[in-house]
Amino acid sequence: MNIEADRFYSPCAPELNTVAAKQTLAKWRSAGKGPAYIKSGSRVLYKGADVLEWLQERRVQPNAS
Repeated sequence: MNIEADRFYSPCAPELNTVAAKQTLAKWRSAGKGPAYIKSGSRVLYKGADVLEWLQERRVQPNAS
């Protein structure tokens, strides 16, 4: 995954496909879930830093046996 914190990504960006499919991102937006995004008119953009933060919040550390 090569998401840059200071860059903006459209839902179609290949970098975001490692997070979720374009359709899944749309479902999450309508449900109020997923990473924060910016909406300007009909255009949707995700800031890389927001996507990385959202992913980090979901990080699971497995228990060592």
